[in-house]
Amino acid sequence: MYIKNSVKHITAAVIALLITMVWCACGKNAHIRNEGQAEKQKVLIHADEPLYNSIESLAKQTDYIVLGEIVSKRCEARNLRVPNENDKIEDIALDESTAVTIYEVKVVNSYTPDPPLGMVLELMVLGGEYETTSYILEDAPKLLVGNEYVFFLTKSQLFKNGVWLTNNSQSAYIVDHERISSVCNSGFDFTINELAKLHEDRD
Repeated sequence: MYIKNSVKHITAAVIALLITMVWCACGKNAHIRNEGQAEKQKVLIHADEPLYNSIESLAKQTDYIVLGEIVSKRCEARNLRVPNENDKIEDIALDESTAVTIYEVKVVNSYTPDPPLGMVLELMVLGGEYETTSYILEDAPKLLVGNEYVFFLTKSQLFKNGVWLTNNSQSAYIVDHERISSVCNSGFDFTINELAKLHEDRD
């Protein structure tokens, strides 16, 4: 089985911590706050993340490759900082949170040893509508409840069964018979047979 560098297990969490949030209105900071405005303010989020030149290189940075059905969707404010041994509980509690859309994904098929079929993963994607603000992540895939997708996922250290897309623009795919195509423009096109071979190449 492909042995990953331990750094790869926290790739998505590190990306989340390096996010640059660009406000569409001047004078606003990057934290979630309720301004009491009737209309939702729009905030553009940019994630500094790697792009891969092939589906094989993407797969090598991935913990899970699954076919999963999105069974629900919600938006929450979550603290995305990975605690370290020197953190005090009261300091962690004071950290401000980031808007995250959470998709519950039921695993229909797995192309890696884990996760098992039937497990429900919490797929976290930065952004979403929270309180009075709409947070918009550039290049985020548009995912619909009830649809099935092939996902390339990285485990999260923050939450049980939590996962991130390995990157936002190349890690979600639609299956159409034998063909698999990217939800976003910068992804790849491949076949079911090529998907199965990715698993063999990782072993």
